[in-house]
Amino acid sequence: MMSDHASDELPMLEAYLTMYAFLSDRWERLPSHALATLLSDMSLLADGGPVDPAIREDWESAIRKVKNHEVDARVRFTGDG
Repeated sequence: MMSDHASDELPMLEAYLTMYAFLSDRWERLPSHALATLLSDMSLLADGGPVDPAIREDWESAIRKVKNHEVDARVRFTGDG
């Protein structure tokens, strides 16, 4: 089970790097062109910004959604299978 304790909060950059590491690990196990492109776009330049500047806006939008409790990651099964 994932923890939701306030003491587990990460600063924005650490959270970003955590997601990058997670996706990178997934790509190592299950390579895909789309995931490779995303990782490339997310890579950080010397100035600290992502290769694709739109990624920063997308990331900040995702943070707002989480903070506003707009993200529901629970799986739901429909039908009898």
